[in-house]
Amino acid sequence: MTGDGGLPHEGRTAGVWSRRQGRGEVIETVDTSEAETEQVIAAPAAVLGQWSKQPQLGVRVLTGGRFVVTDPRLARTVLKSTTEPLRAESAPFGEIPGWVPGSAPGRPATVAMAAAIESAVQATSPDRMDELLTEVLAGATPWPAAAGELCLRLVVPQVLPNTGEQLIARYTRSLAALAGQAHDRSRVTRWKSRLAHSRTLSGLYGELSRIGPGHELVDALRAVLGSEDEVTLAVDGMIGAACRAMSGALSWSLLLRAGWTPQTPAGTVLQVPPVPAGDPVREALRLWPPAWLLHRDVRQPVEIGDRKAEPGDHVFICTYLMHRRPEIWADPDSYRPERWIDPPERYRDAYLPFGVGAAACVGAGFVTDLSARFHALGGLVGAEVRMIGTTPVMGPLCDPPQFVVSPG
Repeated sequence: MTGDGGLPHEGRTAGVWSRRQGRGEVIETVDTSEAETEQVIAAPAAVLGQWSKQPQLGVRVLTGGRFVVTDPRLARTVLKSTTEPLRAESAPFGEIPGWVPGSAPGRPATVAMAAAIESAVQATSPDRMDELLTEVLAGATPWPAAAGELCLRLVVPQVLPNTGEQLIARYTRSLAALAGQAHDRSRVTRWKSRLAHSRTLSGLYGELSRIGPGHELVDALRAVLGSEDEVTLAVDGMIGAACRAMSGALSWSLLLRAGWTPQTPAGTVLQVPPVPAGDPVREALRLWPPAWLLHRDVRQPVEIGDRKAEPGDHVFICTYLMHRRPEIWADPDSYRPERWIDPPERYRDAYLPFGVGAAACVGAGFVTDLSARFHALGGLVGAEVRMIGTTPVMGPLCDPPQFVVSPG
């Protein structure tokens, strides 16, 4: 993918450094031992924190045919492949038969969903946002689940007019259960999450079945997907993906604005200051991107760095590490929203919080715009943030430690 040459696949030896020259670029590659691979799987936050302090590599090869890419240009090349030689997958839409993000058959549906989300943002007034924020701050729901509830109450009525409160309540319980599963991986918690999601799908199916011709989003999805079951899964995936991404972006940016660091203990009470200069949302997404690990399946033999990936292998783009490359980001581990007043020259290469290409998140603009608009509301200034947890959870998404926000 990045030029000619490279060592053969069978040349992997744990701990051996390799260098590869192609088109004037050097991509450094290292093989990771089985023990370190197991550590990455068991405690990714701790290992990634260690790796971010080491000399930056282009590719780490884990055991089991897993490639972790942090070289910015190689990452973009990988992400732009969505079918062959690398195939994209999408968890929110994974239950739809044959759904491949970025593939030609699904593009009209993707465009329709992106347009629906954008329309929802444009139709949301500051007064309504302030009203909902006041309601959420008066409640006891921990963040990031509370941020997901904010998003739900803004988006669902816009995307599906005349939606009943019962569906919104089901979605709220489903997202709360999903957020809880990130912090409690017991079988009971997983069962509760699946049950809540099943009930939500049932309610959504009923709402969609009552919508006749003339609804732009539903018409587009019916034309592409055909069955009402698949339309329901697509709308559910869109709402779920948008709200989960929004809950992460808003929660991380609020937590960092209040002064949280990885060393902040549980029980600490922080106070939200006025909006800092620069861009607190983009800086939060740089430090703690919710989509911290983007995935591609290898479908055809292809070179990744100086190794040959075979069908059945997996390629991961680690945005967490890529966003902390010191040759691009000054003081990369520090929260500095003012850096976005005059961002570094090469930042576009190394800033991919939502991916890039045809399979990028359809709600990327929605997430950043709406989060920024919430930060601009005066209701957050002086609010108190009480930490419940201490450690970020790096699962399918990178969730912040749980916390509660109350009016100041």
